Amino acid sequence: NVTSTDFVVTWQAPNDTTGLQNYRVTITDIDTRTPWVFDIIMLNHSFTVRKLKSHTLYEVTVSANYMDQTTEVSQPKFSQTLQGKPSSYPRNFIVESIGNSTVELRWLSPPEDEVNGVLCRFQVAYHSIHNVRLANTKVFEARHHSGELTDLNAWTEYNVSIAAETCGGEGGVGPFVSAFVQTNEGVPKIVIFHEVKEHTTSQSLSLMWQIVANGNVTMMEIGIGMNGSHPRSLEHVEDGEYTWDDLMPYTQYSFVLRAATSKGLSMKMVSARTAESVLGAFPTLMDCQSHVSANDSLVLVTLTFYNIPCSDWNGEPTFYHAAVFQSDNDTDSLFGRRLLAEEDITVSEFCHNVHVQQVETISFKLNVLNSSLGLLSIYLGGRNSAGQGPYSQQCLFRVPSPPSNSVLQPVSTSGNNDVGIALAVVFPLVVVIIAVIVLMFLWRRSHEAKARRHESHELDWMSPGGSHMTHWLAEWPDYETLQFDRSKLEIIGDLGEGEFGKVHLAVAMGII
Repeated sequence: NVTSTDFVVTWQAPNDTTGLQNYRVTITDIDTRTPWVFDIIMLNHSFTVRKLKSHTLYEVTVSANYMDQTTEVSQPKFSQTLQGKPSSYPRNFIVESIGNSTVELRWLSPPEDEVNGVLCRFQVAYHSIHNVRLANTKVFEARHHSGELTDLNAWTEYNVSIAAETCGGEGGVGPFVSAFVQTNEGVPKIVIFHEVKEHTTSQSLSLMWQIVANGNVTMMEIGIGMNGSHPRSLEHVEDGEYTWDDLMPYTQYSFVLRAATSKGLSMKMVSARTAESVLGAFPTLMDCQSHVSANDSLVLVTLTFYNIPCSDWNGEPTFYHAAVFQSDNDTDSLFGRRLLAEEDITVSEFCHNVHVQQVETISFKLNVLNSSLGLLSIYLGGRNSAGQGPYSQQCLFRVPSPPSNSVLQPVSTSGNNDVGIALAVVFPLVVVIIAVIVLMFLWRRSHEAKARRHESHELDWMSPGGSHMTHWLAEWPDYETLQFDRSKLEIIGDLGEGEFGKVHLAVAMGII
């Protein structure tokens, strides 16, 4: 029944207890020879001695006192209390900063009589005064009375505590003593909370960051530039989020953050790319050729054009989109036109040079072999994942009947399809003018014949029997409102097409 501060003394009664008055228990500290005497009035045979020194050897004797003043003393016994926790903290605790991430510790052991056992180690606990919950501990052996704490944050104030510890028995950590210290300045530390928000929009990017000063910051800047170029737009900023606008679509940018203290400069770079956007450029059509394929009787279209440079696609190039419309007029407007066919052509093979336009030729087949369709328009545009871009100017051509080995004559075969458009406009006008001249000639001949017949009838009216001729003249039809069966028309040629349909040249026979 021994602890670090007490133990129990037990004994047996003497053989002769006649006249026994009491028992006396004497406890003597072996180191100091200091006795403690306890008189036990009650005739018990045990006694608990309390508030003793830990880890101390004691001599114990019990004596029986009689009424006749005689005493009988037992043989001495020895008992040692267990180790206990130190009752005092280390002395002369000193903490000094020796760098921006290291502090030095020095101390002395607690007073020997307050160790209450055998020292086995010292425990050091430390934490930033701004974050008590993130406490750390470090252990030093008992033989050491100095040490270092490393990997600390620069320019940060710490609370550092130390305590002595005994081992064995009821030993443990004694009370702590604390000291405050601030680490020296260091190079700033740049923390990116998350990488750049890619694809924020096609013209903007955002970045969120924090700069751990580690001292008195003398400079803090942020800038942006295209990959491979020196960052521009360096600005003095504070912690937080910054958004750059008016950037180029689908372009890789680099961001640089810089901060400095008296100990040096810190810099960090990240990169990101803006999102795609619909193309703002279109290919330039130079020529379009069309042939009737002898194998499958389809129209084989060949286009020659200036491609869209890869740098102008505003995204990943996907394909060129060719669209064929029935052309009712000579304008470039697509309004009201009927889409006859369309074709997608893979674009990767046309990205030879990032910044330079080059002449390209592509061919594809269209199932529009119908000569009655008349004049056709073909348009070419680029498409990326963001959508369809604008189309080029139109290129005009016709689809003839499919005789064997025939070749379709394109409206535009030169380096500029303006010539084709001019021919498509002039040809119908020439046909209409010729038709008008022919009709005027026929009308004039008809009018002169009518005048001669009218003069002849007037002469007959003045002769005998003129009443019959007068009746016949009254029944003469009016040429301005003349109508007759189409079976009496003999078509001698086609003049083209007008707003009301096809125009024919014909002669009317036997209408009178």
